[in-house]
Amino acid sequence: MKFYKLSILAGCISLIMSSRSWSDNKQHSADNGANYDNPLNALFQDSHADIDLRTLSFNKNAPKKNGKKQSWDASALGAIFNFNSGYAWNHVGFDWSIFNTFGLDHGGSKSVLNDQKLFLPMKNDKRYRRNLFVPAGVAAIKFKAGNDDVNVKAKAGFIDFNDELLAGSSPRAIPSTYRGIHADANMYGAKLYAAVVNGLRIRSSRDLRVLKSNNDKRISYIATAGGDYTFGNGIGLGLAYGNGRNYMNQYAAQVTYDVEGIGDGVLKLKGKGMLAHKGGSLWNGKDTTKELDGFKKRATTNSLSANYVLNLWNFGVAYTKIHAKGGSGKYQYKMAPKNGSTDTKGYGCYNVNTASGSSDYNLDGERSYQASVGYNFDTVPGLSAKVTYTQGSGIRYKQNPMITVKNEHEMDYSVAYAFQQPALKGLQVRASLYDLHQKNVDGRADRTHTNTHDFRVFADYKIAVF
Repeated sequence: MKFYKLSILAGCISLIMSSRSWSDNKQHSADNGANYDNPLNALFQDSHADIDLRTLSFNKNAPKKNGKKQSWDASALGAIFNFNSGYAWNHVGFDWSIFNTFGLDHGGSKSVLNDQKLFLPMKNDKRYRRNLFVPAGVAAIKFKAGNDDVNVKAKAGFIDFNDELLAGSSPRAIPSTYRGIHADANMYGAKLYAAVVNGLRIRSSRDLRVLKSNNDKRISYIATAGGDYTFGNGIGLGLAYGNGRNYMNQYAAQVTYDVEGIGDGVLKLKGKGMLAHKGGSLWNGKDTTKELDGFKKRATTNSLSANYVLNLWNFGVAYTKIHAKGGSGKYQYKMAPKNGSTDTKGYGCYNVNTASGSSDYNLDGERSYQASVGYNFDTVPGLSAKVTYTQGSGIRYKQNPMITVKNEHEMDYSVAYAFQQPALKGLQVRASLYDLHQKNVDGRADRTHTNTHDFRVFADYKIAVF
């Protein structure tokens, strides 16, 4: 209730800021190419809505763990209705969405946690239900102000966003949303953003969940801020900061440079460094229990990548080095890692060059190398394909008993097609195969995921309503 009061207060503030002290209403109407007798009419006359139908199918083949079956398969259908209003007085509006999962067909052992939690919404009784509506999955007041040179946009409520250190949800049948505030600004070409969130409705639940640490303690909020700017010479700089209150702090910096005139293509270069460290009493990096956080006190990730785009081809190489001593021996991206579900990636950043479909290649001492080739078929417009190989080695498993992987490598294959026919415009199909091989340390009892094959198919059909 307190949060909704704050949202209403934010809306009132936005209305006040919509006065002539910001700018003239008639000028706003002219900017929109329309002239409204009542500025409130723009809320609906400039609105649009769409329906997103999503069908997905997963098939995972994994070795047994402690004698229990880990392989599973599942398919589901989800529907999302999105409404985006216009802006009253060219400043204030709202967004609203409703989700529904129509069904699930799954196979495999009930001991496999993933077989339902990735797909079905969960009610208060902790049971997963088919045909369960998630009302107001997105429900936000939005605000904008400024001109082409200096402007700001903000949302408050249940929102869906993605920034450098706080990733959004790649939806299964339905997406997840944060509860919080997010703002983007542009100042003469410099792009800035900031966010504060204190809850999450994960994609497998209709209920709001608080943010929690590994030892099940509540993290009151996550805050992020950052920005980037590209200079006239093609060099781009980016900075980001994230804070899980009293849990972890994280920093990121990157430099990009696009080199023109190499043959007929463009070479895109990027260097990135990340630093994470203990942020308070909620962090547990000591080697005392199995519920350890990723590292003891401090961890770093450094990476380089190059992509050469030549006509219909895209060639890529990348390298990442991890240092994450102590704890569970990994660079932990999540600034609030536990929510009672297997779906925790929405809490942190996975924007790392060599992270792949099945593994994050984030273990202490790990050096990961990646090469990829992508192609857009000109003979079949809308069809694209990509092959990626990633290898990780140098893992310091001898120094950390929590690490059970000695080395790993993976082949990923993906094919996507966006239908071009007018009757099927908005329909996209994507299939991905992740073939992961991990070599476990000799003598370990938990020889998990030695060879894992994960095949996923997505079909999205977005239909404009108005």
